[in-house]
Amino acid sequence: MKEIFPLVACFRGVRIFHEGYHLLLDPQRRTFEKDVNLVLVSHAHSDHSSGVFSASIKTPVVLNEATKKLIETVSSRKIKNYKTLRESESLVLNDDLILEACRAGHILGSLQYRIDFKDGSVAYTGDINFYKTILQPGCSIIRDVDVLIIESTYGHPNFVFPPREEVYMEALDWIEEQVAKGFLVILGGYELGKGQELTALVTRGLNEKPYVSAKIFRFNRIYEEHGVTLGEYRQFYTGMDLKNVNIIISSHFSINNLRRKIGKRRKIKAAVFTGLVADKKYIHLFTTKYGCDACFPLSSHSDFKGLIEYISCVQPKTVYTVHGRHKQFAKAIKKELGLEAKPLENIKIDKHRILK
Repeated sequence: MKEIFPLVACFRGVRIFHEGYHLLLDPQRRTFEKDVNLVLVSHAHSDHSSGVFSASIKTPVVLNEATKKLIETVSSRKIKNYKTLRESESLVLNDDLILEACRAGHILGSLQYRIDFKDGSVAYTGDINFYKTILQPGCSIIRDVDVLIIESTYGHPNFVFPPREEVYMEALDWIEEQVAKGFLVILGGYELGKGQELTALVTRGLNEKPYVSAKIFRFNRIYEEHGVTLGEYRQFYTGMDLKNVNIIISSHFSINNLRRKIGKRRKIKAAVFTGLVADKKYIHLFTTKYGCDACFPLSSHSDFKGLIEYISCVQPKTVYTVHGRHKQFAKAIKKELGLEAKPLENIKIDKHRILK
């Protein structure tokens, strides 16, 4: 296979230039060059989709239908020029490029992409979760590719998570104990993805109907529209009667604000759910800065072991790391697997020369 250069990170997204094509993956800023042939969006989190509305009308955006709905709900804008793909569905361009969508296991609608050129293949993971959750199975493994572009959010050996079922049980025990003591329990995490997992965890694991923030409520409804069962919950409103409210699910960034708004009306215990607390140095951050009483290592991303196992299954010729701890992860891949690995932001290219 000819060397597929360049692959570039930190330039309004990840870019692939090859055989006259210029593909932009997970656009992150507000302007695109006119020569982009195709925009691929892996999922609806803003750090992977914030530039999607800047695409010119002639630039089609490829994404899952659920991702489109989530992005449009958050932005109150419509994506005009798009092509939706389901898991395992393919798209053929000009008979010399085949694009396949694969399950990512991260949040609703999240996709990985396999891109087959005539002389080689590339896989882009976006954000992935190697392990199944109570809402969805883990990611599929894209095998037999030459180049793998993989996320590195938890690409450091400090980030190894306990078994998910163990975290679920510990969290449920803690919540049940605090409610029994008369506390109002606030559960904090990212509102898209984690918010829905926490909603399902509480409704399935406890005899409780949680109250959720307005944004989580909207996301929950979209999950349900796409066939995901979350159980019975209600929307939380500031100033509402808290007498019969036992559990509130919100963003972890809102915990201190909720404490101030609720004031002396109820005693509060709060917990955060994030993979960061697998590294104990982050526990102090969340207990002091965000006012958390408990921390649970629950993430929609793969941990370090899951990322390494994924790469081991793929066995690509070259690995490019992107997003998060990409420099540390590239070094770890070389050490653990003996594969060529490079952090994408270090690759320097002349795109005009490549496109000639």
